[in-house]
Amino acid sequence: EDIIVYDIQNVAKTMMLPTDTFKKILDNFFNSYPQRVEALKEAIVNSNYKEMTAQAHKFKGACGNLRLEQPYQTLIKLEEAILERKDIDYLALLDKVVFDL
Repeated sequence: EDIIVYDIQNVAKTMMLPTDTFKKILDNFFNSYPQRVEALKEAIVNSNYKEMTAQAHKFKGACGNLRLEQPYQTLIKLEEAILERKDIDYLALLDKVVFDL
């Protein structure tokens, strides 16, 4: 499998943020994402499509804003599947997001 290089300085520059500020934002994301995962997992287990949609959308937005491309792409698929109520393993897609982080 290809190794993905995440260039913090380049992403910070793209976002027009000082690297130190961006690192703090990134740290905050990585400290809080387990709660996002749990909230989405709970919604999936309870088949709460409204909450699933909201949680997937927020998580997708955070990953997209931080230019975390692989989890972002998977979350796009997850959100679309939820919106279309596809009969797939939502938890497996969520596991892929976590693995890619």
